[in-house]
Amino acid sequence: MSTWNMPPGVNTNMIPGNRPEDMEEEAFWIKLDEDFDKWCKAQKKPKFAEAIQYIANSDDLAEAFQYYVEMARDMGYDKGSKDAYYEEQMAQSAFDEEVDRRWSIWLEQHPRASARMGMNAYRAIRTELNSD
Repeated sequence: MSTWNMPPGVNTNMIPGNRPEDMEEEAFWIKLDEDFDKWCKAQKKPKFAEAIQYIANSDDLAEAFQYYVEMARDMGYDKGSKDAYYEEQMAQSAFDEEVDRRWSIWLEQHPRASARMGMNAYRAIRTELNSD
């Protein structure tokens, strides 16, 4: 699509249907259809696919079904985000525990060390673990 007839500052990616998120949305629905069709064939449940097509082609049901699927997708994204957050928190806790363990050992081995030496050792331990 040409931009010669668009207002200044407007490009084709700003037009609904041409935005990256619109393309992602369309790709989601295509992939969902393909995956569901494959699943129906593998499970030998052709009636399931027919039922979905009936709903998708029904003026009364299509919009409700679309919102239902979008809500399920958003719930999955939220769950995935929360799961990733919790995994990151667990990894950070394990990292912090290992730093504390190694630093405690260093402090026991160097009881006469100054605070500056202790902090330098602490930083070195964190750097070493981060590089692993």
